[in-house]
Amino acid sequence: MDGRPLAQHSLAAPPLAGDDPDRAIVAAGTTGTAIALSTAERTADAYDDYRRRSEVGDVVINPDTNTAQIDEVIRTLPGVERVTMDPYFVTTLDDGRPRPRAEVGYVGGSEIIVHGSSDGRYTEMDRPAVQSGRMPANAIEAAITVDTAVSQGLGIGDTAGSPSGSHV
Repeated sequence: MDGRPLAQHSLAAPPLAGDDPDRAIVAAGTTGTAIALSTAERTADAYDDYRRRSEVGDVVINPDTNTAQIDEVIRTLPGVERVTMDPYFVTTLDDGRPRPRAEVGYVGGSEIIVHGSSDGRYTEMDRPAVQSGRMPANAIEAAITVDTAVSQGLGIGDTAGSPSGSHV
């Protein structure tokens, strides 16, 4: 002991981290480690959290041709609890002028693949992660990818004509 009473030893302020380089390194390392562990825990759980929120299906089967026979085979596979469909079609957001499909690819890259479902896919399971806006609420609304929005100059709430005269 240095001659001071014990109470003064325990109440004396410890040297600041700046007063001791080793202490500063340990403090910075401890802080960095705590932040890294917290981030790692959130990252480790992120995918499982997404799967739970989106109710992602365990298996996706994409037959090239969807026939009644293929549908029956899929639905009767062991362990299948639910089947949803994802029909798609190719469209453009232009004047809708009839022309061969081969010509569509030359219209400034305006060909768009549109996915849809009437049996709960995208609303009850396999829900997309929405970056902004919300999922479509009726038959005249559509959700689009960020790439499509940028390439077509579209934003939330915009109206785009379709060849049938309806709006998507």
